[in-house]
Amino acid sequence: RRLGVRLEGSRVCLLGAGGAAAGVLGALLENAPEMVTVANRTVERANALAERHADLGPVRAVGLDGLVTSGVFDVVINSTAMGHSGEAPPVNGTLFSDRALCYDMNYGPASKPLAHRCKEWGIRYADGLGMLVEQAALSFFTWTGKRPETEPVLEALRHATGK
Repeated sequence: RRLGVRLEGSRVCLLGAGGAAAGVLGALLENAPEMVTVANRTVERANALAERHADLGPVRAVGLDGLVTSGVFDVVINSTAMGHSGEAPPVNGTLFSDRALCYDMNYGPASKPLAHRCKEWGIRYADGLGMLVEQAALSFFTWTGKRPETEPVLEALRHATGK
């Protein structure tokens, strides 16, 4: 929402099938996308994750190599840890629709490989720093009953890291 993206009726690709992907898949499906495609190196893990969430909405699974025949996506979410090894997920610019957003759940140095590729392709990109700040704000609210303003915190962090 903060990024101005509507998931309703959109085609979403979730890269990865680990804990981070499992943590967001239900929320993605609650926003009524046309389809969520879970793509993972091992299609079995993608299938297991998709099957656990199938009752929440339209979700399917493919191996990363199966993305070439999956069409284009309006939102691509990277939940893999590949950036921590200095790598971007093995995808290319043809995966993205003309209005696409690539959202990387990584932030800091781990977000740089995919951010660099998206810049080369001319794809709108956002890293996971905002997600980190919003999670902290939710925890603060849970403990204190007070909801902090997150935009000033996010601006300060971006300024401190040179983004």
